[in-house]
Amino acid sequence: MYDDAGHPVRVVGVHADITERKLAEAVLREEIEARGRVERALRASQERCAKAFRTSPDAISIERRADGHFIEVNERWVSLLGFTAEEAIGHTRDDLRIESCENEWAHFDCVLAVDGCVRDFELNVRNNRGEILRVVVASETVDVGGEECFITMMRDVSPALMERACEIACLGDVIAGLPEGLDTLIGERGYALSGGERQRVGIARALCRNAPILLLDEATSALDSATEQLVMRRLMVEHTGDRTMLIVAHRISTLKDADKIVVFDQGRVVEQGRFQDLAEDPESRFGMMCAIQST
Repeated sequence: MYDDAGHPVRVVGVHADITERKLAEAVLREEIEARGRVERALRASQERCAKAFRTSPDAISIERRADGHFIEVNERWVSLLGFTAEEAIGHTRDDLRIESCENEWAHFDCVLAVDGCVRDFELNVRNNRGEILRVVVASETVDVGGEECFITMMRDVSPALMERACEIACLGDVIAGLPEGLDTLIGERGYALSGGERQRVGIARALCRNAPILLLDEATSALDSATEQLVMRRLMVEHTGDRTMLIVAHRISTLKDADKIVVFDQGRVVEQGRFQDLAEDPESRFGMMCAIQST
């Protein structure tokens, strides 16, 4: 490169500077685009969460931990308890007189404060007409806009559904032997009951959720064979309908009425098929287990 007088001029670093600037601009554009993608994904996620919150079949409320004030309730909560969102937001459960049994709710609040979450807690609630409803409640701690809150989900259980669930789980004799029947307090984790009775209560509570998918993981392992067969037969015949039931079991008799058997070994599926076909095949893993358990 030469100047106006024709003398050579040495240029140092121009190409490198241009290259670095272009690289920096490319990196910046990529960062802006990536940030845009993250923001769009976050907005989409928030919209899905908001829609799920509004349309959930469970009654959902969000309360500030600091003062217990409701900051949000969904449509099902309004329908179940009868208070409008405007009547609820800014007020507490105590303001609305929702707690119908103070001892139950005190225990619930204590567990929630200590553990930060509660699962499948049965409580009585009072709606705005003064009617008492039995509900299954789950709650956990969440962060909402930097503020610690509790999100609580309630599902009402009709007396007919509860009665049918207890019948399917063969709980009639257990309930009859309790001093206050269904209203008897059985202690933390049901310590006042035997292992088999706790399993049957667990099955009944699962049925009360009336969910489309029911997972039973060794759910009848503590039951005697006769009771187990009765419970499983009632579940298969009377409860399935259009529901899906997934059963995990080592006891072969638990699986007799299943539509399909899947055998796992070391976390891998090694065979699958109908109960009768696998049970009659002496070369199959399932057939060998049947032979062992039948002797």
